Amino acid sequence: MRCDFIIQKFEPIINNVITHFDNYPLENVKQLDYNDFREAVIEYKKYFKKRNSSSFDINKIKILKAGINTGRDPLK
Repeated sequence: MRCDFIIQKFEPIINNVITHFDNYPLENVKQLDYNDFREAVIEYKKYFKKRNSSSFDINKIKILKAGINTGRDPLK
């Protein structure tokens, strides 16, 4: 069975998705993907809070994205 949850705005990601998985962590390798996703969301939130902020690190987000799902090194 499959269920899709579509979010079209940024705030529900923080208010719903992040809150849910912080309260109910995954119990498999997907938790590592979630941790990277969460960190990327936090970086984006810094950007939206202070546009053109030097604290926003696009390279960090690219590295996190590259490691999610099939890009994850199974030995780490």
